[in-house]
Amino acid sequence: MPLNDYLELPNKYTPEDTTPWKMTFKSPFQTTFSSKGQWGAIPLDLVSTGVYINVDLFNSVGIDVKNEIVPELGSPKDWATLIEWCKKIKDAGYFAFSMSGYILEWWLQGVLGDQLFWNLIPDFDKLNYHELTPKMFQEGLISQEEVFMQYLCNDAKMFELEGTRTMFEIFKDLSQYMPDGFVSADTMWSAAWDLYLQGQLAMFWDGSWRVGSIMQDDRRKFEFSSFWLPPLTKDTTPLAKDPPILPIGVGGYGSLAYAIHRKCIAEGKVDACIDWLMYITTPERDETIVNEVPSFIPANKKSKSLPEVENLFVGETRLIAGAGHYWPVPMNWFSGEESKYTDTFKREMTLYLLGEQDLDKFMANADAAFVGAGISAVPVFVLSRFSCPRDCRYLSRQTNPL
Repeated sequence: MPLNDYLELPNKYTPEDTTPWKMTFKSPFQTTFSSKGQWGAIPLDLVSTGVYINVDLFNSVGIDVKNEIVPELGSPKDWATLIEWCKKIKDAGYFAFSMSGYILEWWLQGVLGDQLFWNLIPDFDKLNYHELTPKMFQEGLISQEEVFMQYLCNDAKMFELEGTRTMFEIFKDLSQYMPDGFVSADTMWSAAWDLYLQGQLAMFWDGSWRVGSIMQDDRRKFEFSSFWLPPLTKDTTPLAKDPPILPIGVGGYGSLAYAIHRKCIAEGKVDACIDWLMYITTPERDETIVNEVPSFIPANKKSKSLPEVENLFVGETRLIAGAGHYWPVPMNWFSGEESKYTDTFKREMTLYLLGEQDLDKFMANADAAFVGAGISAVPVFVLSRFSCPRDCRYLSRQTNPL
C-alpha cells in the first residue's frame, strides 16, 4: 500500500524532531518512489560500493591517506591524485588497484559518463513526453531512447565522441596498476580479494557488503578504511567541468525495507504497522539493527555509521531520481533482451584492455555492434515522437534497409 500520507507525519518516537518522517532518511530516499509518485516501503539501510584501502600499505609508501581524503568529497581531491597514488604504490612493488570482477560491468562507466558527457545533455534531452513518469525522472537525464533518437535521426557517431574515447583511455590507464588477469571476472572475484587480505593490493573496489568479511578475516593484519571515487578535473581531461562534477554512487536503497501488505487494511492493522516502523527507524534503533551485521549504513540521517565504511556512501547522496545517473553507460546504449550488443561490447573492451587491439579498432567494432543493435531496436520505440530530418537513417532507409 502507498505510504505517502504517513511519510508526511513526524516520527512519533522522536518528539523533538517535527520534520516529516520521509525527511529523516538519507538521500536519495526523497526521490526513490514509483512512477506514480508513491513510496511503497520504509528503509532501514543504504547499500553502496567504494574503494577499500590498506592504510598500512599506504603509510609504508609515504602516503598519509587518512589526511589526504577530503571530508566533503569522501575521496582524494581528484582523479589525478588517485593515479599518482597508483604510480607510487606500483613503484614500491605492490598492486595498486582492483575492480574485483566488475571492470567489464557498468560501475566505472557510470561514474565517468556523467562527468564526460555533461556538455551533450542539451542536444540529447529531447524525449520527456512520458506522462506516467515524473518529470524529475526525465528532464536532464538521458535515456536509452534519447541516445537511439540521436543515432537514428541525426547520425550521431557515439563511438567517435571525445567523451567516449576519453572514458576508455581512462580505463586503460587505470588497468596498468591492476593485478594480472584483471579482466577475468571468474578469477578476480577471489584473486583480488586474496591479494587485498594478504597485503599485496592497496585498493579494492567492491560493495559495502564486503565490510563484515574484511573485519572478520584473520588473514588481514592491517588497518583498513575506505573512500569513494574522486572527481575528474582538468588535470585529467579538458572535458572535465569546472568546478568538477562530483561522482555519483552506484548503490542506493536498499537491502532491507518494509512494506505493508494490503491484508493489513482489511484487518485494521495499518496503524499498528506504522507505529512499529516508526519505532525501529529512530536514529538509535536503526543504528543498532543495521550495524549489528556490518554491510550497509543506517538509513536514518542521524544514525552513526561504522567509520570503516561511511566514506563509501558519499556517492549515494548524489544519486538523482532514485538510483539515477545523468547518462546511460556505453555498454548498455543499445542493449535489450534480444540484443547481443552488450556481449560484443564486453568482448571488444577486453581485447582493448589487454592490448590486443588499439582504441580505434575497439571503437570501430563497438560502433558496428551498435549499428546492428540499432536496426533491431527500431520497433521498440515510439518513432512518431522522434524529430527526424527527411534524410535520416530511418526515413531514408525504410525501403533500403541497412
